[in-house]
Amino acid sequence: MPRNPRIDEPDLVYHVIARGIERREIFKSNSDRDFFMAKLGKLALETGTQLYAYTLMPNHFHLLLRRRSTPTATFMQRMLTAYAIYFNKKYGRAGHLFQNRYRSFLCREDMYFLELIRYIHLNPLRGGIIKSLDDLSKYPYSSHKVIMGARGSNWYDPALILAHFGSQKEYLDFVAAGIDLNSDDIAAIKSSLTAQSDKEWNMLSNSSSMQPPSTGISLDALIEETCAAHAISMQELLGNSRKRKVANARALLAYRMSSQLGLTGSEIGRNLAVTRSAASKMIIKGVGLHAGDARDKGMKTEDGLSAS
Repeated sequence: MPRNPRIDEPDLVYHVIARGIERREIFKSNSDRDFFMAKLGKLALETGTQLYAYTLMPNHFHLLLRRRSTPTATFMQRMLTAYAIYFNKKYGRAGHLFQNRYRSFLCREDMYFLELIRYIHLNPLRGGIIKSLDDLSKYPYSSHKVIMGARGSNWYDPALILAHFGSQKEYLDFVAAGIDLNSDDIAAIKSSLTAQSDKEWNMLSNSSSMQPPSTGISLDALIEETCAAHAISMQELLGNSRKRKVANARALLAYRMSSQLGLTGSEIGRNLAVTRSAASKMIIKGVGLHAGDARDKGMKTEDGLSAS
């Protein structure tokens, strides 16, 4: 089956994953990781590629990057080729080091962006490489350590992430909240992230614009539906109530404003009278609530408690 062509345009944000062939280790020592990091930084500076997040695992790595003038395909080809040559020469092996081509997922910065940051940074903890959040802040092969104040480099700017939060503490609290997610929650989030990426690919494949196709629903209609579904008034929904029911309704509204209307975090913030950072957090919370609702409905259907 022929491979689908990649969409590779300036200023798009990509979540990139590359795994070792047959899931074998691609990093056997810290010197391997150091070589990889040095090459990554050099290429980022040479190409102007902007790194938002990175994490190295024993048999794969994650990058969240913004493509500039140099195509992501070129950036990754240079990165993977240079590392494979280094690794094969060092360990006296031949052949492919990486499993097929790398995987890339589109991500709009205002949509699912923060959840991706958290997902990437928690990989070492969920993978058992480190044991605690404190250890994660010391793990040298993840951008989390730099965001938490460790000495960085001239090719990674933690301010790109902290700009989405009111403070470093808010960022850490957000990451910490992800530790308590169970396997079903994580699977639902991964499924949502992949589904959203597929939507972005389809939109770009069929149009030169990032704007999603019209869903035939207006913002006013979304607000009315949300109020009816949660049995709250419009004043409560658009006010500053801290009741859990209202907060959840606002998060789901923010998610639908993003996914169905294609509004950015800034636009959602203006409509809900919150900051862009707060709007981003609401979208992420809404993703989780939406995924949980979908999972609950599926469980009810499987148990025969509801009909499809």
